[in-house]
Amino acid sequence: MALPVFKVGAEDFTSFVRINKFKWTRNDVDSDKSGRTMDVLMHRKRLGQKRKISFTCRRLSCAELQRLARALNPEYVQITYLDPELGVVTKTFYGTSISATTGIVVGGETYWDDTGFELVER
Repeated sequence: MALPVFKVGAEDFTSFVRINKFKWTRNDVDSDKSGRTMDVLMHRKRLGQKRKISFTCRRLSCAELQRLARALNPEYVQITYLDPELGVVTKTFYGTSISATTGIVVGGETYWDDTGFELVER
């Protein structure tokens, strides 16, 4: 059985992901010719399938969040993750957004809560 994994390029961020806060979605991409006819019957021409993965991270220090944000910043990134259909795979994704909330300051260090982001397969 494969273990959860989350890498951006060669950098391993698996420990950043909050337990039970990884969401996987498979989306169909249909032709523009797909649609319903007058008899209301659906006719599809599936061109392919793409994955979307969403993450929520555990509490992160500023240095950890900066490292993650830099890794996710390029237009496209190579992501290695556990796909429920394919096992551990590496695919090219792009990011749609990343957000975080200032959580707590301990000993002069700021920590961030609820860091979240979505990645869509190219």
